[in-house]
Amino acid sequence: ERQGGDGAYSFFDQDGTDQYCIANYVYNRSIRLYNFANGSIRTISNENTSNGDFINQEALDSNLDILYSNYSSGSNYVIRMYENLKTGVVTRKNISNTIMNAEPNALTVSPYTTDQSNLFVGLKNGKVIKIAGATNTFPDAPVWTDITGSDFVGTISDIEFGENENELLVTMQNYGVQNIWYSND
Repeated sequence: ERQGGDGAYSFFDQDGTDQYCIANYVYNRSIRLYNFANGSIRTISNENTSNGDFINQEALDSNLDILYSNYSSGSNYVIRMYENLKTGVVTRKNISNTIMNAEPNALTVSPYTTDQSNLFVGLKNGKVIKIAGATNTFPDAPVWTDITGSDFVGTISDIEFGENENELLVTMQNYGVQNIWYSND
């Protein structure tokens, strides 16, 4: 079976233990996992709503097999977390915080923290947020921290890591401003 339609975010598992890829149609309407090991297709999401963007931002935590997706609608700014991607019932959990005061435009999971998800989120208003322990639940709730640079202007388009989780490269979409930022702390 093929995933057709407009192209969107797709991911190949990167931890070296699994052999799957994830494809997404528009918004969060059709997200599927293709398992290369046995040729099976697993539906992660199948809905008719329009939460998120047409070409919707997502990030895969390959170590924990968790997919994060922009699930915002209007001024309700939400990240949807999909767990149990490979087997069992797929669980869906919405995460949000008042720090997230605009729609996510870039999502990146730290490859340096393997026992929990440290999710970095770039917003459409130029804010960058670190969500340490994004998968945590009470009493060890996620820790949301605004790590926005003082001169950020525009929409965050990408967040990438250097040699560790503190070394970040952030790019922005905007006209006539500094578009590439680097921090080693």
